[in-house]
Amino acid sequence: MRARFLWLAVFLPSTALADSPKKRPAFEEQARFSAPFILGVDAALTSPSTATGFYGGVRPELVFAWSKEDVRSTAGFGFGPYANFGGSTGTSQIWLGGGATAVLYVGIFGVALSGGIDCDWLRAVPNASPVVGLFAGFRPRRIDDIDFPLGLRVDFRPPLGDVPATFIVSAQVDVIGFVAVGMLMNLFHQH
Repeated sequence: MRARFLWLAVFLPSTALADSPKKRPAFEEQARFSAPFILGVDAALTSPSTATGFYGGVRPELVFAWSKEDVRSTAGFGFGPYANFGGSTGTSQIWLGGGATAVLYVGIFGVALSGGIDCDWLRAVPNASPVVGLFAGFRPRRIDDIDFPLGLRVDFRPPLGDVPATFIVSAQVDVIGFVAVGMLMNLFHQH
């Protein structure tokens, strides 16, 4: 009985190694920076009326990403901190804050879920408010260390204290990424 067990212990691992499929590419780790502009509309969901207006800001983020490329596609994931600097004409609020974001990369597309704390600085006593956001769109990674988010962003701040619930729909455009690509393209055309 011991001889059979010993034979199986030696034979099975060697058979598994001989028949193992080709090794898939490992995930490559990379830190990616972006600083997109946020342009859109917001609404303060108060009763009996709703205040709406334009929303604009900047949302830099640093994503620590792991991705892999094979013959069929590029896939990956990442997470990291973000900062938010924005203002609203409809709700008359200036938001400063930050939090964490998680990104899923599939080819040139990306979906990001984020959460954090924003503070409304236009009130006599600044009010902190939690914020949850979702981004969906393009996130091509043509240059190492730079992420290019370009898509639709939806953010929600629940009511807290005297700060009303706020809903924001905006376009997220990474102008810094486009400038970096333009500078590199110009550099290549000169040589």
